[in-house]
Amino acid sequence: MINDAWFFSAVSPADWIHVELTRDEAEKILQAKKTLLFGLELEQRFDILLENYAALEEYIIMLALRNAIFADDTPKRFSEARHHMNRHLNNFLSCAKLYLDQTAHGLSTLFGKDSTQYEQFQKLTHIEYDSSFEYRVLEGLRSYSQHRGLPTHSVTFASSNDTQRNLIVSRVSFGLSPTTLQNDPKFKKSVLTEIEQNKDEKGKIELMPLIRCYVSCIARIQKAARENMSPEICAADNCVMTLFEKVRLSAGHECAYGIVRRVSSNEVRDVTDITNDWIKEREEYIEKNRKAEFIPRIHVSSQ
Repeated sequence: MINDAWFFSAVSPADWIHVELTRDEAEKILQAKKTLLFGLELEQRFDILLENYAALEEYIIMLALRNAIFADDTPKRFSEARHHMNRHLNNFLSCAKLYLDQTAHGLSTLFGKDSTQYEQFQKLTHIEYDSSFEYRVLEGLRSYSQHRGLPTHSVTFASSNDTQRNLIVSRVSFGLSPTTLQNDPKFKKSVLTEIEQNKDEKGKIELMPLIRCYVSCIARIQKAARENMSPEICAADNCVMTLFEKVRLSAGHECAYGIVRRVSSNEVRDVTDITNDWIKEREEYIEKNRKAEFIPRIHVSSQ
């Protein structure tokens, strides 16, 4: 190796494979890594949100199943159900805040606060807030649960006859009480008025239909944010794939991991590691979560 040079050293079963880089190529690879990691983390944050939502739905399904099988209608049963529901719901709401806040911060760090990517993301959240009653309620409930009290205030176990199919249908619902929210001076009055207008005859509003629509709203934000930064993601993908293609041509076989190194003053310094697994992993998350936007239309049944 020579002084004041850049190399990419890929791990090979036989030996290290060294590919010389120009300074410009090295700098582009370093920037590509930042972009690829942000793209992967964007999908991971969204996946964490969806997995917590799935855990919430799984808990409700489990309660409905036990309600159908066991006759244990006791005060303890209601208390435990509400407690565990609040735990799952708090986790979900925290993940929603994590997704929105960290994505905005990541975009401003990577592209700048004056960038189209950051401004479009902020615009997307405002559009969903302005156009969706469910989004407004869940955003308000998230703030309430972080600073004031627990997010759900009632639990209802119910069974009904489906005469057409000769079935007994068991269901569980969780309610939000506008009366409780009135005690929070920071809860937005206009949203509270909307909740009042949508409450049922028992003075509650069911939470799960709102939560499903809220997830759909965030899925639209995620999809648009991904599309808004697709040119930069594609450029980063191409940069890294070109790098590993050079390695393949040099080694005669595929490599998936290596280190960018700088040689200066007879010293070899490891600058950063690179793997093309980041591209594959990001694409796997995208494929896994592609149905999220349609969650309000999905019905799950054991029939």
